[in-house]
Amino acid sequence: MRKFNLKYFTGSAVVLIILLLTACEYKLPESIWNEDENGAETPVILQVEPAAEAFAGASKIKITGTNFSDSPSDNVVYFDNIMGSIIFSSSSEIIVKPPFDEELLKDSLTITISVKRSYLPARYFPYKLKTTNILFGNFDGFAEQIFSIAVDKDENVYTMIKGRKVYKLDSEGNRDESWGTTTFPKASCMKFGPGGFLYLQKSNNQSIYRIPEQGGETEKWVTLSAKVRFFDFDQNDNLYTGGTLSGLFVVFPDGSFKKLDLYEEYDIKAVRVYSGYVYILADYKGADSGVPKTGIWKNQILDNKGNLSQMQLVKDWSLTGDFSSSNPFDLTFSENGDMYIGTDYIDPVLIVRQKGTMEPLYP
Repeated sequence: MRKFNLKYFTGSAVVLIILLLTACEYKLPESIWNEDENGAETPVILQVEPAAEAFAGASKIKITGTNFSDSPSDNVVYFDNIMGSIIFSSSSEIIVKPPFDEELLKDSLTITISVKRSYLPARYFPYKLKTTNILFGNFDGFAEQIFSIAVDKDENVYTMIKGRKVYKLDSEGNRDESWGTTTFPKASCMKFGPGGFLYLQKSNNQSIYRIPEQGGETEKWVTLSAKVRFFDFDQNDNLYTGGTLSGLFVVFPDGSFKKLDLYEEYDIKAVRVYSGYVYILADYKGADSGVPKTGIWKNQILDNKGNLSQMQLVKDWSLTGDFSSSNPFDLTFSENGDMYIGTDYIDPVLIVRQKGTMEPLYP
């Protein structure tokens, strides 16, 4: 019988245990915590402009404070839990555009600023984000194509619709689809004027029509000696109108008219009366190289007989920066005299301030 060597077994067991203990040894990684690192100073929000509310996806919000980073990538601005787009940053100022998200269109949200290497954020509460536009009237974009819009003294809205109809909408968007009808398919312009009538310009035509205040069918009011497209009324109830190479006409409240010796070589795209002047948006079609190809001109209203001063250039369209490559289509004025110009640019509305500065409506 083979003898069992206890001494040999004991030695082997000891070696095996040592190997097992060595193999199971767990080495911790080197600690990344630096007990001497205090982090960056905590950011502080001192002021937000505008202070209470802004437009989601459109407004530029200026945040003034301390301990921000000069590098935009080191700052993060949240509106609740959704990140905004930082346009500019310094140690004391951040300009940010809030995101557009339906979840944020509410009366109370929190602006939070986190800065790289800072352990704590800065917060501003409450804040409100609004939408830049709302759906009004619920029109079918194909079956109810809109050609022109007007507003009466009570702020009811009137729309000329495909199908020779004029709808009336109250302030809530409720529609009276039987308010008016036209004898022609399209109106290029319509406005309320003398006698409470709704005046309509048959598109690229010599005739101007009108509908009584209570509604009904169009009646022909005046027929001019040239085709026109756009018009507006002055404080004397005189109507100024023009079209492509038509020159400018003035139509008096009794329906009589005269042609003015103005804008003979222009394609008139909009007519607007403001503060004693007739403003004309037009393309110049003449041969004078000194005249802007596209621009806005104005003429002072001299009396109640429709006499106007000579043309004064207000804005050369080639000098509108990024907008100069776009086509302007219409213009209007705010109560404080700022001019709003509708275009086909990616930011479609250009504001020209009274002092001459320019900016998009929603940059």
